[in-house]
Amino acid sequence: MDEQLWDAARLRELVRRVDTSWRGEDVPDDERAAFRRQVRDRVGPVVQARVLESVGAVVDTDGVAALADALLDDGCSEDEHRWLLVSPDPWAYLADWLVAVVGRSYRRADGTPRARAKELKRLEKALRSEA
Repeated sequence: MDEQLWDAARLRELVRRVDTSWRGEDVPDDERAAFRRQVRDRVGPVVQARVLESVGAVVDTDGVAALADALLDDGCSEDEHRWLLVSPDPWAYLADWLVAVVGRSYRRADGTPRARAKELKRLEKALRSEA
């Protein structure tokens, strides 16, 4: 099914409705699924490339879409919400936000290349001091 790409106004409308859903205006599941497809197709490749470049990790575009949906529900501060509504390019802001969140999460996760490099240096230093 070929869907037309959402414009900025359509994204802003969804963001507004997600924010007001606690007042009874629920966002239907099919609209949320459409949003995730839009993120997967429009923002996912951008996030993939930028995360790979910045931290050397590969991410899945479906996972990026699921994260975007979850962030709108649970992780959207008032400032982020406001900027999504007033930004001249909310899709670009959403991509920036996702890259920042994924990069931060990756760096904090156990077993990152940085953590492994630090552990290797610690072991090398310990081996040198024993020799």
